[in-house]
Amino acid sequence: MNCVSELISSDHILSDRPAVVFFKSLKSIQDKRLNMSFKEVYQTSLKVQSFLIQNNIKKDDCIILFEKPE
Repeated sequence: MNCVSELISSDHILSDRPAVVFFKSLKSIQDKRLNMSFKEVYQTSLKVQSFLIQNNIKKDDCIILFEKPE
C-alpha cells in the first residue's frame, strides 16, 4: 500500500489541519511556526519533485537528504 498516493487522492491534501508538528512543547500544534498543514506538505513535495526533475534525478536513483543544522 502506498500512503502517499492515498493522501494525494484524499480530501486531506488541501486541508489546513496540521500534518507535521515539530514538537518543542505542548503548545506546538497551535504555534504555526512549528507545524505544517497537509496543503503545505503537498505544495512542498511538488517543489521538491520539480527540483529533482530539473536536475535529471530518475526513478531508482539514490539521493541523500539532510537538514542543515541551525
